[in-house]
Amino acid sequence: MRVIFATCTVRYTGRIDAELELGDRLILCKEDGTVVLHAATGLQPRNWMPAGSEWVESPGLITVTHERRGERLEIYLSDGPSFSRQFEPKLNGRLIKLGSEREFSDLISCAPDEVEVGLSIVAREYRTKVGPVDLFALDANGEPVVIEVKRRPAQGVEVAYQILRYQDAIRADPQWAGATVRGILVAPGLSRPLSAALAEHRLGFVRLNYETLLSRLESGPAGPVGTAARPSAPPPAPATTPT
Repeated sequence: MRVIFATCTVRYTGRIDAELELGDRLILCKEDGTVVLHAATGLQPRNWMPAGSEWVESPGLITVTHERRGERLEIYLSDGPSFSRQFEPKLNGRLIKLGSEREFSDLISCAPDEVEVGLSIVAREYRTKVGPVDLFALDANGEPVVIEVKRRPAQGVEVAYQILRYQDAIRADPQWAGATVRGILVAPGLSRPLSAALAEHRLGFVRLNYETLLSRLESGPAGPVGTAARPSAPPPAPATTPT
C-alpha cells in the first residue's frame, strides 16, 4: 500500500472528463490497485480508480490506468510529495458489528430463561412465508412462541403487526395446527403507542438490554441470570394443549 500527501492537480478521462484544480490531497494506492484521492475535508474521495488499476510513477506525474474500463487518472505533483511511504499490510481483520440484533438473539439463545422460565429455543432466523422470525421457541407447555428482538428501544406500532404476521404464519403451518402461538417482543424499551398495540393484541414484552445480558453471561453461574427481565404488557391468555 502506498500513501502520499501532496499538492497536485488531477485530470480524469473515462466516463466523463474532469479536472481538479491545485490543492493538497491524500493519495492512497491499495494492494488490489484501487486508488483514492481525498481532500482535507469530507467523507467521499474527490477522485478514485477501481481495483485492477495500474500505477506508474515518473518525475512530477503519477498515472493510473484501467485498461478494461477505459479510465485514466493523471496526478500532477507540485514540488513533489510532502509525504510518501510504502507499507506492507500483514493483517486484514474482518468487520464485526458489535451488539447487532443477531448477536442479541444469540445471547438470548444462551439464556432463554431471561425471557421466560422454561422457554427453549428451537431455531434462530426461523423461516416463514412472511419472513424470518428472530427466535422461534417452545414454552414450558410445548406451545410455540415467536420472539422479535430489538437491539434498540422499539418505536413503531408496525413491530406489533409484524409479530402478528409471524403468529399467523406459524398457525398456518400444518405442523402447528391447533397450537396456541404466542408472540413476545424483547427490547431495552418501547414507545407508548407500541406498548398499547402490544397490550391490545395480547403480545408479551420483556425489557432486556444487550449489555446487561452480556455482562450476566460473562459473569458465569454466579451471575443473576434469569432474574431481571419482566413482562410489562398484560400476560397473554393461558396456553392450552391441543387435542
